[in-house]
Amino acid sequence: MSLPYFKKSPFLLTASKDNADFWAGRPAIKTRIDRLVRAWSSREDSTLDVVWANFGCGKTHLLRHIEWLATQSAPASKIVPIYIEVPENRVGFLEWYRRILEAIPREVVVTAVIARAAVTEVESLKRLALAFRNGGTTEREMGRNWINGGNTPLRELRQLTGIDERIDSDARAIAILCEIVAGFATAGGRCVLLLDEYQRVGSLSENARVTLLSGLRTLFSANPTGLSSVLAVTSRLENTAYALIPDELKTLVGMRPAFQLPEFDASEAKAFLLERFRYFRPAGYSGALLAPFEEDEIDQIFGAVASDPEAHLIPRTILQSVSGLYDLALDRMPGQKISIAEMRETLGLKG
Repeated sequence: MSLPYFKKSPFLLTASKDNADFWAGRPAIKTRIDRLVRAWSSREDSTLDVVWANFGCGKTHLLRHIEWLATQSAPASKIVPIYIEVPENRVGFLEWYRRILEAIPREVVVTAVIARAAVTEVESLKRLALAFRNGGTTEREMGRNWINGGNTPLRELRQLTGIDERIDSDARAIAILCEIVAGFATAGGRCVLLLDEYQRVGSLSENARVTLLSGLRTLFSANPTGLSSVLAVTSRLENTAYALIPDELKTLVGMRPAFQLPEFDASEAKAFLLERFRYFRPAGYSGALLAPFEEDEIDQIFGAVASDPEAHLIPRTILQSVSGLYDLALDRMPGQKISIAEMRETLGLKG
């Protein structure tokens, strides 16, 4: 359901693929993102980049925007972005693997397996390539379920594809994922692994953390070309963010600075909101740019937020504060403005 003045709500706090093409504010970050994606199209070497910021600063949207940019690159089939959120529960690399495979388009997996079949030493992948090339729908679906890490009945799997083992361990998952990435690179492509909420790795047990990070290291070691990853870390300090990355992987970051998403000042916050409103306006909208608010009201809102020692001018807070006052703006009488007292009371601001 749309809101008055908007085709759909501009106040949604959860990043979505539906509006991943949108970008507002932080022009320097936008320039770096565009440059990064262009480099993926023109270079072969594997890369690792880090995004860090406090909660609510827009890390997930940045990853989703990178994902969208990658799909717009030419040729479109050469960069495959793979977005996954690091699980909160204490799982091994096998769960990461299953999430990654679910996010990779079917045709990319087929291309990678067939391209790798001629050189791989993994007999199961050679048989899978035959199933993809020569098998019928049933054989191909069985093969797809197997490589996704599914609990495939072994007898049926063996009869239809000749494969006689499941992908049911961390070590097996790591080995197969290395082959898939290598196969796609052989076909001239690049896999881009976008790992959101990477800081959750830090809450794992020592054994689980070692297994996961070892898997990530192995993936890069086995694929010096055709693989990129962007790790999004919720952290207040850059050192804390980098502490979760193994030393062997830090060398891939090299001299490139991390993507930091700092707080806005008042003018940056208004520019962000203006672009956000413009994006969500209905087609043909010709009203005031910040309607239903007056420009000075927006200035007062952000001034009030900035004066609260516990509040921060970040995308989440900006959207929450303006959303909280939206109904007041609609209900007021002509010529009436929202007072500072009403703003503070409605938003629960201190200071």
